[in-house]
Amino acid sequence: MAFSLDHLHMKCQDPEESAKFYKEMFGAREIARVDLRGAPTIRMDLNGVIINLSGRAPGETELYTTFGLAHYGILVDDLAQTFQKMRAQGVSFIMEPTETAPGLKIAFFRGPSGEIVELLERKPVS
Repeated sequence: MAFSLDHLHMKCQDPEESAKFYKEMFGAREIARVDLRGAPTIRMDLNGVIINLSGRAPGETELYTTFGLAHYGILVDDLAQTFQKMRAQGVSFIMEPTETAPGLKIAFFRGPSGEIVELLERKPVS
């Protein structure tokens, strides 16, 4: 199996202000504006590293309740297999594998220090 870092996702009090900061300080460029489950999000490209800057969504759950780094995403080639292997090793998932868009499946778990980690499987859509 191959693994790689896919993106960083930051929760921000003000996504616009944060986007301006990353652009001015580090030369990041805006690549998209999206709504993630009600949270306004600005996607930035920082020299090949994608940073999602999200505000709060109405009625957010435990998954996103603080500011700062919300989670990091790890790209996997087979989410179902990775999920089963990790679960068998005692990893507790806070969101089981879910297809959120055509060709995109995600799952979330807490790492050893309580950090939130996302697993992503991306497949081409025909």
